Amino acid sequence: MKYTADEHIKPVKMLEPLSRTAAATATPVKVTGFSEALIVLDAGTVGADASVVVGVIEGPTLTACTGVISGASFDAITTSTDQKLYVARLDLNKRDKYLNIKSAVANATAGVYAVQIVLSNAKTLPVTQSNTVVFSL
Repeated sequence: MKYTADEHIKPVKMLEPLSRTAAATATPVKVTGFSEALIVLDAGTVGADASVVVGVIEGPTLTACTGVISGASFDAITTSTDQKLYVARLDLNKRDKYLNIKSAVANATAGVYAVQIVLSNAKTLPVTQSNTVVFSL
């Protein structure tokens, strides 16, 4: 069987690209049925005195997704490290049923960023997409 990305992975928008001056928390995503997650942080412009910290949290239920995963956070993004795409991998075989993203902006100066999670190595194929597949060539 030919590998097709849209049948094997599931991208999920966690924090949409916005300018934020305060903490933000996404809606938890159910990760059951996948063995890996690729977390993609797209860092835009961060204000001169600001820093943005993004971490991954987990939980056994949708409403109890508050447990900080030790070591699963991106270093503080500042003006010297902004304008980059950051990627991290998480083994889901050792995680709870739900994952979420939580961010904070220090000094209340805006930071522009977005976070997506790409779930991969699905145990059941094909993967049901929550996004519209625009084309498949």
